[in-house]
Amino acid sequence: GLLADVQATALDRLLTTAVVVAVILLAAGALLILVGWVWETRPSVPVLTDPRHGPTLTFAVTACALVGTMVAPVAITGSSPRICQGSAELCDARYDEIAQLASHNAMATTADRFIGPLQDPDIVGQLGAGVRVLLLDTHEWERPEEVADRLSTSDFSPDLRRRLTGILGRVNPPHPGLWLCHSVCGAGALELVPTLGQIGDWLRDNPTEVVTLILQDGLDPVTTQDALLQAGLADLLYRPDPDPDRPWPKLKDMIDSGRRLVVFAEQADGPAPWYRNLYRYGMETPFAFRSPDEMSCVPNRGGSDKRLFLLNHFVTAGGGLRLDAGTVNSRERVLERAHNCERQRGRPVNFIAVDYATIGDALGAVEELNAERLEDDARDPVERSPDRLRAGVPPVRDGAPVR
Repeated sequence: GLLADVQATALDRLLTTAVVVAVILLAAGALLILVGWVWETRPSVPVLTDPRHGPTLTFAVTACALVGTMVAPVAITGSSPRICQGSAELCDARYDEIAQLASHNAMATTADRFIGPLQDPDIVGQLGAGVRVLLLDTHEWERPEEVADRLSTSDFSPDLRRRLTGILGRVNPPHPGLWLCHSVCGAGALELVPTLGQIGDWLRDNPTEVVTLILQDGLDPVTTQDALLQAGLADLLYRPDPDPDRPWPKLKDMIDSGRRLVVFAEQADGPAPWYRNLYRYGMETPFAFRSPDEMSCVPNRGGSDKRLFLLNHFVTAGGGLRLDAGTVNSRERVLERAHNCERQRGRPVNFIAVDYATIGDALGAVEELNAERLEDDARDPVERSPDRLRAGVPPVRDGAPVR
């Protein structure tokens, strides 16, 4: 893949640089030996035999060697390739042109001991594993009388709903503060502001990456905005164009601006200019599938004519099972559905949301989708034009849709 090519190129350059530096150091050592020999034998060259010039000659040789070791790598290998979103090839791609791996209910993890988890690593671990879009649910802690209502709209299995209703209805004192929870906080919760702070820390440690949050917002907009600012994210928040039909910037431009955190909400739209409603800018597939065979591409929230496209690629029956994730997260299954939905909806898929993102090879499928788009751009830049796809004209080559 692209990452393997970049790694191989980097290794070749490293080996070449190491050889050149070694040669320079050997040459410098030989010159120092020559200076020592001149100092001892005093040949008939006035400049070399004058004792006053010995330290100067030694300094000059040493300086040349040091300069050579610094200049040689750049002169031979050139500057390192720029990396955006893990790839040197994606820097010139726009945010609305690339595919990214998304984790559904990213806060509900095995690592954080949630009941009914849908991811294994914690949020920072998911980012480290290649996830770049986090689907998160924000809440205040439920009161006992709210437990049944919240569970009624959850994707927990019926049996788990009954058990949680009985347990949490009796023993679940509300906790103050703001939380990331999967339907009910009594089944697992992360404090909102500290978790947002961890995402900000990861972004600062990885300055070539762009991260997107999609919030199922159970908190009012002002409370959510205040939490993002309290977490210290003000300098990272990207402001989408007020016109959702306008093209998004290139990844390299977002990275250069420092504004590398995009925040969408399912309900709210502002008032902050960096807190926008997802379904003004994007569209999605359905998300309540009882089996892998039920997965479809029909329009759901956001309609059918938006620049961003969220592919909900998980099975909700049983509350989300590793067995189902192992099936639908295979590279072949993800690619097949993404290609099919792109043909039906006339837009490239941007966010591929999965349960258990570290099971299967959904990330490999994302990388392959991006490689296909880059290849198509190189052959015919018009074919992957979002505006052409928005018009409902799928790219065609030799009489067949491009996959």
